[in-house]
Amino acid sequence: MVFSYSYGLGDASPPIAGVGRAQSAAAQAQDEVRALENRLERMKLVTRALWEIVRDHTPITEAMLEAKVKQIDLRDGKADGRDGARISKCQKCGRTIQRGQDTCQYCGHVQGFESVFDWIR
Repeated sequence: MVFSYSYGLGDASPPIAGVGRAQSAAAQAQDEVRALENRLERMKLVTRALWEIVRDHTPITEAMLEAKVKQIDLRDGKADGRDGARISKCQKCGRTIQRGQDTCQYCGHVQGFESVFDWIR
């Protein structure tokens, strides 16, 4: 008889019951990653198109754009290449809530957005 601490007396192979679920979860995760990659590529394409329109039809330069990106990056106190989460105040009760949160967890007031980018999250 073969003894395995993991699988018990007489069982030399791992249980197969969870393998199918794990493979299914892995396939779903891969699909989600592909979808996010495709979404990112579309966003990059639109962003580049918008930048080229701005650059070609205004006096705004790439240096100005880069400076603004750095300024926005530092709003959360960290130069990490991310538009980090910031806090804001509820428009009704004034308590601190996560910026972009739809509803105040304290008073239930539905928040308006200061910017379309707050809505995107």
